[in-house]
This record gives sequence, structure tokens and C-alpha cells, in this order.
Amino acid sequence: MNFVNMDRDTYAARLQLTIAETESLHARAQDVGDGKATIGWGYTFNRNDNHAIWQASGISLTAAQWRDIRAMDAAAAQDKTRLGLAFGRELDVAEANQLLVASADTYATHADALGMPDSRERLALISVTYNRGVGAMRGHALLDAIGNGDRAEAWYQLRYNCWGSNTQYEAGLRKRRLVEAQVLGLYDDPANVAPEEARSVFRMVTQHRDVIETVERRFGETLGGQPGLRDLRALANRDYPGVTGTFGQVPTLRESLEPARLALLAQLRGDHPHLAEALADDRIDIASIHVDPGPDRRIVNTVLQGGQGMDVFLLQDGAVLRDTDGQGMLFWNGRALTGSTDAGLAFRMQDGELSVTDERGQSVRVENYTGGLGLHLPLLMEPRGREDAQAAPAQPPSPWLAQMAQPLSAAGYSLHEQQRIASAWEQHLARHAHLGASDQVLFSHDGESIAALHGHVLSEMQIRDALAVQDAPIRQTHHGEQTNINEFVNPPAQRRLA
Repeated sequence: MNFVNMDRDTYAARLQLTIAETESLHARAQDVGDGKATIGWGYTFNRNDNHAIWQASGISLTAAQWRDIRAMDAAAAQDKTRLGLAFGRELDVAEANQLLVASADTYATHADALGMPDSRERLALISVTYNRGVGAMRGHALLDAIGNGDRAEAWYQLRYNCWGSNTQYEAGLRKRRLVEAQVLGLYDDPANVAPEEARSVFRMVTQHRDVIETVERRFGETLGGQPGLRDLRALANRDYPGVTGTFGQVPTLRESLEPARLALLAQLRGDHPHLAEALADDRIDIASIHVDPGPDRRIVNTVLQGGQGMDVFLLQDGAVLRDTDGQGMLFWNGRALTGSTDAGLAFRMQDGELSVTDERGQSVRVENYTGGLGLHLPLLMEPRGREDAQAAPAQPPSPWLAQMAQPLSAAGYSLHEQQRIASAWEQHLARHAHLGASDQVLFSHDGESIAALHGHVLSEMQIRDALAVQDAPIRQTHHGEQTNINEFVNPPAQRRLA
């Protein structure tokens, strides 16, 4: 985490703006529902240093009011609220501002302990501490995240896990946490997100996905873009115009994650250029990116759950995943997993679970695996036996499968379907050998067929017929029929074709 620093005057002005706009002004002392005596911009009399703070504020008090202030400092904790509520002084806006400035530093205990400079990050922490109290924030995971320099985790804690416990005021408190998380910021610089920072963001999302989705369903918008029951983000942007005008409007969850999505996909395309088309920005949704938190942060029994459509899984040792439709790509230790030909990896199927183990003994597992996920495992997927791929007798697949597996997987075909398509394609080419060798493999725009370009002549195979009945004759379009090359695309479209 790189702090976004401010000069002292700017910091003081923005701190005053943030707290004053997110707190209600109480001209007279009152109990706002928390059992404390509150006055001004959220100042509470339930403390032992009232006299020093009021003196520093410069607010004029009568001799009797000064006696009341000293009495509050000397009183037992259970008597402070009663004495505070009896305080008769009324504050105007200017005096409330004076009291805020004088008391703000008393809420800096945790920020000072963390060595935070005058910055956006310090301002956000002071604001939430001002609202909840120094004691309530002691030992909070937000402090650990800041201390560890983990900006994404700090943003999560502030936005989702720091509202408090009084359910009567939950919506209002969560609304304030939204704007404080915006002050903190999810990125050092959202216009220049580094790949590791992007991974950190999606690692946080994956680790806390259940909590995030639960909160967004009630108060925002889900990862998939479904509106929640209420839109607190819109209320925060309406009710805190000064803060959002200074630090930016509070975005939806999806808007927040978009810079990380673009940076992560760009890195993956650079590392795996053969998958560039499948990893295009318009093909991978925010909700479909799963970055394993790793052994040290993974919650017990965590399963990375893929959904409908193309999922991207970035795995670490011990990861467990499950996918509903077999459409996905697996990345582990910097490599894209493709199947049993991956050097140094052993694939094993047992009771419907696929395990992958490397030379160091590290492993990942796929539950309820029935094929797909970009993996070519012909021997493992044979019904007659689910044996170790390296121990099973050799039975090579169609030589076309290696070339077609990735686009077909990305398009949504199961491994079994890919094998049948590749086998049928090999038979098709054998029947059309008299046309010469195939220069290109083309998929039709309408997703109905595959064609081979033999010089200037096309031969065509219907995909649906190839999948309809195994070992049945495959309908062919012969070179004598009218076939227009403009009806085909190369490379294959990354979508379900039949």
C-alpha cells in the first residue's frame, strides 16, 4: 500500500469535511441511540479529557458550564451519559467545527500506532474511528490489513466488515462505510493498476465472496450485476456530495473491480498468447474470475465455484474448485493447464474428483469433474476405467484434437464432445484427401459447421451431425456444392457453436 499523502492544511480541511458531512449536527447534547451523550458533529462526553478538548477548541463557556465539564471527566463511566445530557450549552455550526478540530487527534491512536502519514488512508481510518470509537476499533482486522500493507483487504474490511453491531442503524452505518472505503481507495492508482495489485484485489474478492454477495444483495449490486434490495451507494453519493466531489463517487462493486479485471486479463494474455482470443476483455466477466487466496489465507473447506460461461481460475497449492458447465481455464504456477501432456504433472481421477500433482508434491483438485476446463484427458475420461493417466495404456486421440481442444473448450464443448468432433473431422479430411492438404480450419459464423480450405476450395462438416449419434454417418457438404468462404471465420469464434 502506497499512501496518497496530503499537506497538513489539505488533510485537516478534508478530514473536517468528511466527518462533518457524514455525522449529523447535534446543536444540543442528546442520546442518538448508542447510550452516550453526543453534541456537535458526533462528539461524545463519555470520556475523561473533555476539559482539555473544550479548552483547545476555544469555545466560550460560563463558569458553571466549565464545572459541568470537569464533573463529567471525574464521573464514573456509568454517570457520564447522564451528566452529558444535562449540559445546557447549544452549539452553532462554527462551534461544532471548532470542537471537531480539537477532538480529531484523540481518535488518531491507531493511525499513529501504524505510522500513517497525513493521507487519504489515514483520513479514512480516523473517520471510522471517530464514528465507532477507539475501543471498538482496537484489534479490528482493518488495522491488521493496513499494517500488512494490504490495500484490497483494508478496502474490504472498511466497506463490508466495519459497520458495527446496532442493527437499527445498520443501513446508515453501511452507507457511511461506503464513502469511507472510497476515501481509502481500492488501488494505489486506479489508472495504472499493476498485475500483482489486480491479483490481490481478486484474491480478496474470492476469499470473501460469500460475505460480499450477501451484503450486496441487501444493499447494492451483486458481482453478476443484479440489483440488491436497496442501493446505499446511490444514497451515499446523494447525501455526501462534498466527500464524493473530493474523492470521487462511490462506485458499484463491478465498477470498483473493473480496473483489476482489465489489468489481470492483460497480463494473462501476455503470459499465454495462444489464449489471447479466449481471454479477450469482452469474453471474461468480473464474476467469472477466481483467484485462490492461497494456503495461508484460504478459509477451511473453501471451494472455488465457477458458474455458467467461461471462468478463469488462478490456483495455488491445495486449491479446490468446482464448475457447473466445464467452461473454464486453469492457471497454476504460471502455466495454463491443458491436460495429460503437461510436463511434470500427474492427473488422476477417483470417485469423480480430478487431482493434479506436480513434481514437488503440490496439488489442486477439481470436484465433480466430467470434462472440459480446457483439459485434454482422453485416457482418464474413458468410461472403462479412471486410472492414472501416466499408467494407462497408450491410445492416442485424433491428431486434430490438440489443435482444436482449446477453442472448442472455450466455446463450451465437453471433453467427450471435443473428441467426437476431432475424430469426425479427421474422417472428413480423409474423405476429401483428393482436394489436397487443408491450409486452414474455419468455423462458420452461424456456428453450424467447420470447413477446411484446400487452396481455393472449401469442404464443410456439420457440427451437429458430428455430435448427434456416435459412429453414425456424418453429413458432408462436398466441394461441388455452393459454399462461400465469407460465411466462415478464422480463428474459431469463442462461443457455444451447436
